[in-house]
Amino acid sequence: MNITLDKAIANFQEHCKHFATSYMKDNHELPMIVVFLAQNEKNEFVIIVAPELGRLHTQEDKPLFVQAVKEAIKVVKPVALAMLTEAWIIKRKVDDPNLDADLSKRPSEHADRQEVVLVQVETYKNSFIAMYDIIHTTNGEIELELDNDVSNNDIDKKNTDGIFSNLLKENYDNFYKSIEENLNKFQN
Repeated sequence: MNITLDKAIANFQEHCKHFATSYMKDNHELPMIVVFLAQNEKNEFVIIVAPELGRLHTQEDKPLFVQAVKEAIKVVKPVALAMLTEAWIIKRKVDDPNLDADLSKRPSEHADRQEVVLVQVETYKNSFIAMYDIIHTTNGEIELELDNDVSNNDIDKKNTDGIFSNLLKENYDNFYKSIEENLNKFQN
């Protein structure tokens, strides 16, 4: 059964959110997990999980991680990429007078840090992020609450920057055109 690329990406986003939240609730932790949405030889959409790509132990590991993901992209040729992880963040408004002081140290070292689950998805045309606040209940369970202020279903990739952003950019323009042509050929 062939489905459209946009529908496959929407399904992929939902799958990643469900996987991340279920994993966190079941295991009380979520290591960095990289997930690809690709097509097999029959042009069917498949999800490939690459948990070993996500081993980050220090700040210095980040460039190595990004390079490993970019090398995997060359082999897998995904139509979408997701990163699922547990993280420490500091929530502040842009006009907060303490913003500069808060940015001077890593979030994990900050007294007001918050623990979250992040689901970041990149596609050929946009990005998507879901952030869940982690709430530890009195009975030892974990609840996850979607942060609607940060979560966004359609982030213009032209306005995103950062070490983990736009990882598909280098090989997407030509690659997406070939995927779109293949999909159109098989659907007609």
